[in-house]
Amino acid sequence: MRRALLISALASLLGGALASASAARAEPLDPAVDRGWGVAQQKCAECHAVRPGRDSADGDAPPFTVLRLRYNEISLARRIAAVTSGEHAGMPRMALSDADRQDLVSYIESLRPDVP
Repeated sequence: MRRALLISALASLLGGALASASAARAEPLDPAVDRGWGVAQQKCAECHAVRPGRDSADGDAPPFTVLRLRYNEISLARRIAAVTSGEHAGMPRMALSDADRQDLVSYIESLRPDVP
């Protein structure tokens, strides 16, 4: 009987803690950010760290959190356009649609470098 009460109390406490933790982090995900994450995974993750708290596979490729700090939304969009047109030394030319570029900017802008 005691054991059942203890298990029930622990389950209740754990369930409440998990619910409040997920509610604190639950923000509606912008579809553009979600699509940008997909572009980053597909086109950029081979060299860049596309998630906070990670190191880039290529030591010369800055993590996306650094790009987030280095550029504002407009300059980031211009930089990505330059990269995709082959105007950036050291990076391969890659085909991205205007929508993919905008989504990638949205994803990078969503990153907070202080979040692991």
